[in-house]
Amino acid sequence: MYKCVHFFLDSEPDLETGLELEPRLKSRYVKNDFFGKNEVVILRRLIMLPNFRKHFHVCKSIETVKIAELGTNEYNLQTVNYLKDDHSMLLRYADEMLLYLNGFIQSLSCSRKYIYMLTNFYMRLLSNIHLLVSNNIVHNNIGFKTIVVNSFELPILTNFRFSLNLSVSGSKMNEFLKHIFIQYNPGHIYWPPEIHLLCYILTNKMSSLSLNNVETVLSGLKIVYDNNDNNALLKHFAKYVNMNCDQIIADIMRFSGTWDQYSLGICYLKLIGDLEKNIKTSNNFVVMFLELLRNTVNALPSKRPSVSETLAKYQKLLYDCSIADLYSLSLIKRF
Repeated sequence: MYKCVHFFLDSEPDLETGLELEPRLKSRYVKNDFFGKNEVVILRRLIMLPNFRKHFHVCKSIETVKIAELGTNEYNLQTVNYLKDDHSMLLRYADEMLLYLNGFIQSLSCSRKYIYMLTNFYMRLLSNIHLLVSNNIVHNNIGFKTIVVNSFELPILTNFRFSLNLSVSGSKMNEFLKHIFIQYNPGHIYWPPEIHLLCYILTNKMSSLSLNNVETVLSGLKIVYDNNDNNALLKHFAKYVNMNCDQIIADIMRFSGTWDQYSLGICYLKLIGDLEKNIKTSNNFVVMFLELLRNTVNALPSKRPSVSETLAKYQKLLYDCSIADLYSLSLIKRF
């Protein structure tokens, strides 16, 4: 886990008008290490995208600072004494209230708004992911702690320290991945099986895989697949046995465009699953939505739809959905 310091930069109000002279900023001090540099590279690319603030939580400015400068009036910081790096970066964000997705959704007291936000947010988040994929970026860390709702009630993505810049290619990509996937953690349910295999290869510095290695990875997964999926996954991964690991990594990376929607699918299966428990009769919309979500989290990477395909299917699902199905959802008593 990385450490960061959160603080506020308060501008003094004008004595005559009472208005603030400058907008209030919330800033984050990050180490100038691999992950800090990676985040800055991604943020600078995101800033170039049209209407990026509707999709991502991006800082207003990035500054290189020395710890010695942080106590000056310019930065007005007093809580960074424990930091050791002499050259680090200050990411300065607009000071706005952000709420975690699940907290925001669960806080809605109106059932109709709850259903509207839940269904609308999925399409917006898919659009956010589609924008990333279209620009050769994988967020790589989507979960309930990296999806936030801003003051305009728009779901946006934050925390790009672990993001993948797919513009990097060849041997440079393999070196880049070694820095990103530094820990093998099969308990991380938001990652698909092939990422866990990738982590296993990189953290163990392997040059090839045995069938036993593949079975070890599959047995460690915390997501429970049915027997057919497990057998198909074993067969899929078995093709990597005795293959050079550079070739394995290149093949795995072919499916990186599906990883963020896989993570989002896991989040929404939790949210929709909770909703389904409160439905007394079968609801066609929920049934179809769950089927769509399960397709995005298919154990086999080759069976997952692209983000654009999922987006098109979900738009059609909403268009074809009967008013009665959506209305019945809004009558559910959740509290």
